[in-house]
Parts: sequence; structure tokens; C-alpha cells
Amino acid sequence: MVAISTIEAKYKRAKLNVKNTFLWSQLSDVTQNEVLKQIMLNPSEECIIYYCKSPNYLWIITNERLIILKNGIALYYPYKLIKKVEFPEIEKIKADKVGIDNITLLLSDGNCISVFVENTTWHFIYELLKLLQPPVGSEYIK
Repeated sequence: MVAISTIEAKYKRAKLNVKNTFLWSQLSDVTQNEVLKQIMLNPSEECIIYYCKSPNYLWIITNERLIILKNGIALYYPYKLIKKVEFPEIEKIKADKVGIDNITLLLSDGNCISVFVENTTWHFIYELLKLLQPPVGSEYIK
């Protein structure tokens, strides 16, 4: 498991140009409480990074899982279930130098989910989600 302080330090060092992606600790108490009313955290779970695309879509990276809140429904993805992290059309990104606004997670059950990101943060979020995955062969992977 990666320490929360390590993730926060990586976020700060990245010096991202953001409008909607923040460290949880940077959010107002009002915003934190609104979100916490809609999700269920495990007893040892702590929120680290928060992204809000719209009132109908936000996600939180915690020390244990990715939580997506979509249209008032909370979806929980423990890192041990994420088999692979990808982003679409890498050749187009290289050629056109465009940002991307979503990352695809391939889950161990065969499902894929698309996670929206702020287009200035995709590279950071991509690397962070890869870092949070347990190592291959780890006892944490089913």
C-alpha cells in the first residue's frame, strides 16, 4: 500500500494546472461533508484526491480504492480489482499532442470502466492508478 503522504507529495510535485482536481485536504469542509453523505468509507479508509466533472459525476481516490459517484450512485473499485490502466488512442495523442479526458480501467472480472479526468491531469492520474495497483503475483490479487 502506498502512503497517503507519498501520493499527496506526488500531486504537489506534479504542479498540475487544475480547475476540478484537488487534494481532499484542500476542499472546504462543506464540500467534504456533501460528498461523505453520499459514499461509505471503510473504517481505515481516507480520501486523498477528488475530481468533480459535474454535479452528476465525481470521483475520489482513497488509500484503498477508487470511488466514482455517478448520478447519485456510488461505485467502488478496490485497487486489487484493477488489472490494467489504459488510455485511448495513444498514437493520436502523440501525433496531435491532444489531452485526453478519460482513462480506461480493465477489471479482473473482465469488465471495463471509463474514468473521466481533467485533461491536464490524465498523465498523473494514469501513473497514480498504476502505482496503486498491487504488484502482479501479490497475495492481494484474486
